Amino acid sequence: MKETIMNKMTSPQLTVLVNAALREDGAVHPLPSRMKGGAAIKIVNALAKHGVITQEDDGQWRLNAAGYAAIGETPPERLLPQTQAEEPAEPQTDSSPPAPDALFEEIASKHLDIDTLETRHSDGLDFHETSVWAIKSALEAAYQAGMSAAKQRSGKHGLRSDSKQAKTIELMKRPEGATIEQITEATGWSANTIRGFISGALRKRLGLNVTSERTFYVGPNAKGGYATYRIIEE
Repeated sequence: MKETIMNKMTSPQLTVLVNAALREDGAVHPLPSRMKGGAAIKIVNALAKHGVITQEDDGQWRLNAAGYAAIGETPPERLLPQTQAEEPAEPQTDSSPPAPDALFEEIASKHLDIDTLETRHSDGLDFHETSVWAIKSALEAAYQAGMSAAKQRSGKHGLRSDSKQAKTIELMKRPEGATIEQITEATGWSANTIRGFISGALRKRLGLNVTSERTFYVGPNAKGGYATYRIIEE
């Protein structure tokens, strides 16, 4: 059923689906900038006819469970059937890293035995004697804090590490890149879905630098070739 729906869709329609799947709430809008006017309306109407998007009470079109399934993604929990009574939600904790000044003072206090980093205009208070191993320990703590912050920022696109979108990006970040066939083997996506994801989600929405290199078959009767896609990290 999934392949039947997918094969009926055009590349622009698949691009809209992939873009919506990247959004936390699955919203269809805004559409890519090149989709305007009557063409945009036709795309949304076609997706609704395919049964992969639903207009909700707030008037917004959003990806439904069939829409996620059409591109090989697991629907979010809000779309899954409730088979068990809901448990009380656990209190949310703020996992964001501390502000730089607070972090610096924490490191200074813990590793250098310095209570404050404020300038107090006194040699006795602003200058400290400390060991090289304490300085090394403080620098290591600062380095680890920076690495943790970088990992948090790396998840800013909202891609689950086990999602097919993340798998595609991982393949394309390899030095050798990835072909359509390799991505299909890893994700189960059709060639149209992959091209729509690369063009719409990676290049336009996420702003990634995606290159493609065409390789042609050689030989007396050789015809055609294949493209290798790479994400160049700047």
